[in-house]
Amino acid sequence: MFFLGIKMKVFCPFKRVGPSFVFNLLSKEENIQLTDNGDKIGRSKIGAILSMSPTTPVFNEDGSYVLINDAIGEEIYNPVAYANEVTDNGTSLNILGNIFAEIKLAKGLTYSSKVGADYLVYKNNFYLPRNIGEGQGVNGEAKISGRKNINLLNTNILTYTTKLNSRDQLTLTAVAEFQRFKSENSSIRVQGFANDELTYNDLSAAAIQDIPASSGEITTGLTSYLLRGNYNIHSKYLVTVSARLDGSSKFGEDNKYALFPSSAVAWIISNEEFMKNSKYISNLKLRTSYGITGSQEIPAYRSLGLMGSVDYPFGDQLMVGFVPVRVQNPDLKWETTKQYDVGLDIGLFKNRISLTADYYYKKTTDLLLDVPIPRTSGFSSSLQNIGSLQNQGFELTINSVNVKPSSDFEWRTMLNLSFNKNKVLELSQEADILVGLAQSEPYGIIRKGEAIGSFYGYITNGIYQTQEEVDNSPESSTSEPGELKYVDITNDGAVTPEDRVILGNSFPDVAFGLTNSFRYKKFDFSFMFQGTFGNETLNLNQLNIADRGRTNKNVELLNRWTGPGTSNSVPKANTSQLSRVVDIMVEDGSFVRLQNLTVGYNFEASKLKWCTGGRMYLSGQNLFCINNYSGYDPEIGSPSSAQANNLAQSLGYAVDFYAYPTNRMYMVGLQINF
Repeated sequence: MFFLGIKMKVFCPFKRVGPSFVFNLLSKEENIQLTDNGDKIGRSKIGAILSMSPTTPVFNEDGSYVLINDAIGEEIYNPVAYANEVTDNGTSLNILGNIFAEIKLAKGLTYSSKVGADYLVYKNNFYLPRNIGEGQGVNGEAKISGRKNINLLNTNILTYTTKLNSRDQLTLTAVAEFQRFKSENSSIRVQGFANDELTYNDLSAAAIQDIPASSGEITTGLTSYLLRGNYNIHSKYLVTVSARLDGSSKFGEDNKYALFPSSAVAWIISNEEFMKNSKYISNLKLRTSYGITGSQEIPAYRSLGLMGSVDYPFGDQLMVGFVPVRVQNPDLKWETTKQYDVGLDIGLFKNRISLTADYYYKKTTDLLLDVPIPRTSGFSSSLQNIGSLQNQGFELTINSVNVKPSSDFEWRTMLNLSFNKNKVLELSQEADILVGLAQSEPYGIIRKGEAIGSFYGYITNGIYQTQEEVDNSPESSTSEPGELKYVDITNDGAVTPEDRVILGNSFPDVAFGLTNSFRYKKFDFSFMFQGTFGNETLNLNQLNIADRGRTNKNVELLNRWTGPGTSNSVPKANTSQLSRVVDIMVEDGSFVRLQNLTVGYNFEASKLKWCTGGRMYLSGQNLFCINNYSGYDPEIGSPSSAQANNLAQSLGYAVDFYAYPTNRMYMVGLQINF
């Protein structure tokens, strides 16, 4: 990775105009294949490692890679082969810059304008050689893809400040902001190489050139206007009122603009006469606010119908035609959130202890979600405004100076706590919305009265021990001894999709962060813990390695059921995979992680002309994690596209399907002051 940053500020003699320019250049090259999250097990390093039999060698006697598991006669994905042979590199160039100017128009009246640009060029080179798995069948495959983004932003601010008397101040602000984003992409893929020497460097050497290439361009725009007034009364009472008008090109023709007002009031109690002589309270502030905000975080053109190209035979020729591939929704509009907040700021003992506490209630309406629609429409899903959701919670931040700064020693602590509960209040359709895909089963649900991020599946109740138990069960015709028992929730004598229930939730009841920083003379030391409690993670790895199937297994399978009474938790060996989402897959996702630890030494260099001093430091990230999760890491991001639809990814379900765990990193650094 290469990074270059230059920052310049130039002022005119009269100091009425202040242009500034910031230039950043970032060049990065990475091997994407190493961190693939399991879109295809063959290109997921973690998935291949976990699935490959430990008795299968990496190489054949002739030095070639083993590609067939002799024990079962099936093709395998050799993780060493994919790690060593597949090329999947991405290179990016990022340039950011802005120019700022401020002009004093009259007493108390200023105008400022900023123009910024963010330019990104990205290229990906991929080559699948002929000597491994998928590459053998196509005699090698090469793909080159690229993307170019440019984001332009212009912000104009007019500010008027005046004192109404010696103690009151009024500030009026008007803002006009214009943003334009443009993205271009292209991709070409070929197959059939005589050898692997040129990889992706000569696509014309491939025998198969007629694989459809792809390209596209996306342009979006956002226009915003803001009026805001701030009134400071005697430095005790603060009042803010604002109105924001936003317009987005992403919505339907009649719904592009929406108005978002807000207001806030604060009372600085510590500035009152009756508080000025307090020995303990150095700051006390009570505040409340109410406002409406909007979200346009959706892909471009989703309000419009989309045509796509397809090949079709016409006589003895293959022709290209166009068919509808996405349904239009001209009624698509802003997702809006109304939020009420009340907070308290307290400073004690000359602010050696400061506390900030907030209670909030948010109601989001016109939720923007990609929901399934009847396939009789010709489409599988549609982006819609489907209902409303509430979030309410409490946030607490405590800062303390445990040991006062002195010439030798200092100790500070910061604690953050966050409590949140959400609930679906309304859906525009009567039926539940099913989310994600695990084999043929959805793993999540959106249901009125329940929380977003809920997992959905079957409850198990041990293992069938005898044929008599099977004969008296709701699954007498489909089960046998040694298999999982499923609970018949509806008591209708059969286990059906109606017996699925909510098994847990991705989002925590409590999230926290704890930071301590110390200084002793010229040495400094800090560490930060973070974690969550009350959240669950769906371990989909168990579909392949924890239950049945033909891949490698977890060690717990050594204690599997082998006869009546031998196990009531681990099923018997079987060549078929577990096809249902069940409660044993939903695991505790709570964790406590040492996120950062840093040790530094500050030095002076007053005798050097070119350097005044600096700091040396050693830092570690993700040093250890305490959890009860059976996988590598309970802190999982959005699921990969192989096990999620757009809806599951947008809602942030914690789904582990061969996910690459969080890296542990160590850094040594040197900062020099010139």
